Amino acid sequence: MKFTTVLLSLFLFVTLISCGGETTETAAAETAPEEQGMTCDALTTQYDEQEGKEITIKAISWGTSNTASGDIYLNLGDKALTGMQQAKVVVVFSAEQEAEAKSAAKDAEVTIKATVGESKYGAIYLTNPVIQ
Repeated sequence: MKFTTVLLSLFLFVTLISCGGETTETAAAETAPEEQGMTCDALTTQYDEQEGKEITIKAISWGTSNTASGDIYLNLGDKALTGMQQAKVVVVFSAEQEAEAKSAAKDAEVTIKATVGESKYGAIYLTNPVIQ
């Protein structure tokens, strides 16, 4: 009787351990979306959690605009720009990065690594950008 109880307990223990463990394939699948890049919509909904962090964003370029301070703004969206819309994500390039900023052609998909900055005037500003 004692042997049967020990054997049954051992079987139950092994079954529970094998079913509850996380495999490395599961962990790799969970981190994969972050490597692919966020969308503009995902960034706007997760702004509070992402503020101050470095992210990778994959979006469509809506073109660039120059500012009076010399910075270049690259406007991003999840779909190609049609009509008049306000960009929800703006990437701020310094004047020294003008060539890099203008290398993103309008309506082309771009992947950018940058730091999530402030949110003002209805847009999220990304700083310290690097086009990948």
